[in-house]
Amino acid sequence: MNIKKELMWGLGITLIVVALTVYYIINFQNKTTKKPTITTPIKSENVTLTTSEIDKHNLESDCWFIVENKVYDATSYISSHPRGQQLLVPYCGGDATEAYQTKGGEGTHSQKANDDLTTLYIGDLNGQKTK
Repeated sequence: MNIKKELMWGLGITLIVVALTVYYIINFQNKTTKKPTITTPIKSENVTLTTSEIDKHNLESDCWFIVENKVYDATSYISSHPRGQQLLVPYCGGDATEAYQTKGGEGTHSQKANDDLTTLYIGDLNGQKTK
């Protein structure tokens, strides 16, 4: 009688494992075959980088600024700034040329800082946005 009981338990557990496996396979396939839906509108890349356009990007969460008539999008960089985001945020939406050139009155930026700035470049002032 014990053998029948053990066989029934084994069969029950096997059926549960098979059912769960099938469920997860079906669930996984549904997730991978669905096409993503775009929920946010795509912004036009055709933007002229005027001072009034740059002024619109004056938040920590949307930060553009000008250095030597070049426009930079620092939004993704602000939290990584070595001396803290509080140094960049006041320049969001404006001209940061003097502050950048003088490192806020404390010298000059390193080559690494210049390289980092280059990666944030989005276009020349009064030109078209390039990325």
